[in-house]
Parts: sequence; C-alpha cells; structure tokens
Amino acid sequence: MQKTYSKSYAKSVTSILMAQELINVLVVDDHPIVREGTRQILEGSGNIRVVAEAATAQEAFTQIEEHHPDIVLLDVRLPGTNGIEAAKRIVSDYPDTQIIILSAYGDPDYVRAALGAGVYGYLLKTAPDDELICAIRSVHSGSLVLDSTLAGNFNNAQAGFNQARGTPELTDRELEIVSMVAQGMPNKQIAAKLEISRRTVEGHVRHIFDKLAVNSRTQLSVYAIEHRLVPGGSVE
Repeated sequence: MQKTYSKSYAKSVTSILMAQELINVLVVDDHPIVREGTRQILEGSGNIRVVAEAATAQEAFTQIEEHHPDIVLLDVRLPGTNGIEAAKRIVSDYPDTQIIILSAYGDPDYVRAALGAGVYGYLLKTAPDDELICAIRSVHSGSLVLDSTLAGNFNNAQAGFNQARGTPELTDRELEIVSMVAQGMPNKQIAAKLEISRRTVEGHVRHIFDKLAVNSRTQLSVYAIEHRLVPGGSVE
C-alpha cells in the first residue's frame, strides 16, 4: 500500500512540475563558488534552469544576447561596470529580461538605486533557498520583490521604487509607447507600428507601469497628459 502511494505521489509531483513554465536564469557574480551554489539551489527547484553564468557585466551582456534569459540574478559589486549600471543597460536594451539583485549589501541606498535602475527584486545572499526560488517565480509573474529583512525599510517595494526615481526618466522608446497607449492603441498595433514583437511591447509597458507607479493603461494615459508626455487632450 505504501509503495503504491509513493509512486502515485511522485507521479503527481512530476506532473505539476512539468506543467509549470520553465524559467531561464543567468547568474552574474564574480565569485565562482557563489555562482555554483546558486546554480545548485535553482536547478533543484523543478522549473528554474540556469542557462549561463557571468563574472562581469560585459560577460553578462554577451550571455543575455546569446541566451535571452527570463531572469538575471545580478550582484551589485562587479569588476568594471557595477551591477546598478549594468541593470540600467539591461532594462534599456533587453526589456523582456527581468532583473533581481542578489547582493551581500542591504544598505537602503543600494536598494533605492537598484529599484531606480528598474530591477524587479533585491535579495540578500543570506536569503533562504526557498525565498530565492519564490522571488524568481514572483518576479517572472511581474511582481516586485524585496528581501524579507529589507522590506521594513520601505512601505513597500513600489514606494521604494518611486522614491528612488523621483521624477521617472523614460527612454525614447518608452516615450513612444506611452504616446501610443495614450492614443488608445493596443499592444498588437503598437508592435506592428514599431516593427517589434508583441512580447517586447508588453515588457516595455510593464517597465513603464512600474516606473510611473500606475496600474492600468487609463492611469498611464492620464499621467502622460498631466505630465506633458503627449500632446494635450482629455481622457474619457
């Protein structure tokens, strides 16, 4: 009886894991032992796969170009270009890739700078394995995540993001998309007009929502008009 139950349970667990969407991750850290330990943790999760590793920001850009990861786990202190500056470039050049800072430093200024750069999460390297795994899944679904020991320093992740940005700075491409959203254009139409994929447009829109602290296309349209990001008009 016990043997039959165990097989049935294992089959059920396997089916659940197979049904989960695979999340591809790039690990960026200049310490090989950290990269290896992180890989072991993630690859035991069931639906998270480490597709590449990098020791520097430049290596990270190359790996992103080659592997198109869903998530980048990025250290703050790297040789050459630091993690915050690297995050800014990744957000600008690879909007489909989301970033989680994984750092030994929990200083609020680091957290604010990271959120201001457009990352979706900030975790300490002391975070439990299950917290790291949950954070990756949450960020992949579009949520902002802070390490449980840091959350008390902010009202919430979005507040930290807003505080970091002050007046949010949008890229030229993001401004184009804001204008089109304000005109009532759906993502499919925007993608066709800009000759980019619909998924890329969706990635840009997510980042715009987070930068401007809005939750809907209507709120974005109102914000755009009030802050003169588009020609004056009214929103129904």
